[in-house]
Amino acid sequence: MGVVNFENLTRDYKIFQVNDIFINEIFVKVLENNNLSSLDKVMLYNEGEVFRENSVRCVRKIELENDDGKKHIFHLKTHKINFSEIVKSFFLLSDLEDGLNEWNNILLLKSLDIKTMVPVAFGEVKRYGLPYKSFTITEHLYNEVRLEEYISTNFKDNMTKEKILLKRQITESLADVALKFHDSGCNHNDFYLGHFFIKFSPLKLSLIDLQRVHRRKKIRSRDRVKDIAQLYFSATQIDGVTKTDCFRFLKLYLDVDTFRDVDRDFIGKIIRKNAVITRHTKKVLGHIR
Repeated sequence: MGVVNFENLTRDYKIFQVNDIFINEIFVKVLENNNLSSLDKVMLYNEGEVFRENSVRCVRKIELENDDGKKHIFHLKTHKINFSEIVKSFFLLSDLEDGLNEWNNILLLKSLDIKTMVPVAFGEVKRYGLPYKSFTITEHLYNEVRLEEYISTNFKDNMTKEKILLKRQITESLADVALKFHDSGCNHNDFYLGHFFIKFSPLKLSLIDLQRVHRRKKIRSRDRVKDIAQLYFSATQIDGVTKTDCFRFLKLYLDVDTFRDVDRDFIGKIIRKNAVITRHTKKVLGHIR
């Protein structure tokens, strides 16, 4: 086994190469015990609960037991890249939305002190020098709740002083994550509340689904608008979020006490982008029905 340091993004994880895949040191034993320490074995694994599956991606929840009887819950995500995605990535000058991109972004967020999934393992197959198939395994976010579910359940009505203060804390944390994420040059492309999880003691938000994250030296204005518009759209779809919450988030994100002309212009772009997302969502739902 050889130690691999992916892009020197973080020193918090020791990643070892085992056979033809890379495994977080603390999970080597459990994967070896369950015959999942090679790329072929992982790619062919079909047990567990399938969350999502289409022609290019499959996500399943699996439970594996270590030799000491301890059970681990993992999420296995397999990717199959087609030619059109490679061409799209080339013309957009962006990373492929595959396992390697998600793996590197997990390590990147850790280095930025943004909580996300714990990386377990990664592997890929190449054809003609290009990524063809890949996978990531991450550990389940234990004792964490999807943020949109928590908000709609706890802040729908009967707002006590304690609940108001807690919601402000959550808003501050969400703005802090968004600002830190964007200031690092990243944009998410799926920046909806459903991709945030919340835990307490202390309060901390986790950001997931990182395979579509793109990173540049500096985030483009249109990407920043798109991410915040997605966040705003998802907030308007649930109970428990008010206009006051949205304005508080924007003031924290923009680091202002009073909106300036440039801030109003930014907010206007978010509102217009939200309208586009709303129309697209209604169209998609109409086709499904």
